[in-house]
Amino acid sequence: MLLTELCKTPHTQLRPFLTNLNGDSSWLISLPRPAADNSSSAYFHILLDPWLSGPAVEIGSWFSHLTHIEKEAFPSISAVHDLVSDITDTTIREGHKGVHRKRKGNEIRSLPQIDAVIISHNLSDHMHKETLLQVSCEVPVFAVLEAASTIRTWNYFSSVLDIPDYKLTYPSLIHTRTAPLPDWLSILRVSAQEYHPALHYGIMIAFSKEFGTVEDQGGECILYSPHGIQPCRIQPIIESNPGLRILALLHGLDEPTVLGIAIWA
Repeated sequence: MLLTELCKTPHTQLRPFLTNLNGDSSWLISLPRPAADNSSSAYFHILLDPWLSGPAVEIGSWFSHLTHIEKEAFPSISAVHDLVSDITDTTIREGHKGVHRKRKGNEIRSLPQIDAVIISHNLSDHMHKETLLQVSCEVPVFAVLEAASTIRTWNYFSSVLDIPDYKLTYPSLIHTRTAPLPDWLSILRVSAQEYHPALHYGIMIAFSKEFGTVEDQGGECILYSPHGIQPCRIQPIIESNPGLRILALLHGLDEPTVLGIAIWA
C-alpha cells in the first residue's frame, strides 16, 4: 500500500500527503506538524473545496448544473474521516509519534479529524453546501471574501474567516497567520490583476518545519489555483522568500470554456 510505503521508515521526517477526493478540485491536504507543536496528532488535515456527491447547481439547473464524470473516490465527509484514520493508524503502526485517539480505560475518545476547511471560490463546485454541512460546525472555515460572506449566512459554522491577501511587504509568510491556525501555518490568497482577477488567483498554504518564520526555518508551501494563475504572480513570492520551497502547484490542465468561449483571456 502506498500509504504504508510513505510512512514505513520511522526515523525519516514525515512529509505532506495530498489526496484528491473527487477527480476534480477537492483535496485533503495533510501537513506534518512540527515536533514542538505538542499536538496529539502527527498531521494537520485541511479539507480543500469539498464537493463530494450530488450536482453543483448555480442559480438553477437551467443555468448551471455540474456533475462529476466519474464516481467520487470519497463520496462523503465520513469517507474522508476514514481516510484520516487510515493515515493516523499507518503513521502510528510504522513507528511515528502522534495520535488522533487517546485511551481512557477501555474507551477510545475520538478527536476532531479535519482541522480546517479552505474554500477558494464562491461557486458551488468549490463551495458545495450539501458537502460542507456534513463537516462538524466546530471546524474553522477559511474562505475568500465572497465565499465567506455566503457561508456566514448559513449560520452553521462557529468560525468563518476571510483569507488575507499575500503582500510582498510582509516580513514573513507567518506574519499573516490567522487564528486559530497554529503558529507554523499560514493560508493566503495570491491575487491577480490581469485577465479575470475574481477568477484567476491562487491560494497559498505555507508551513514551517519548526516554529518561527517560514523562511528562517526552511519553510514549504503548496499553491492551489483551480482556474489558473499567471507565473508572474508567483515569481515575486519566490524571490522575496528565498528559503521557501514550493512543493506542488495544483491547477487545471484544460482550458476552461463557457458556451464554447475560452475564459482565460
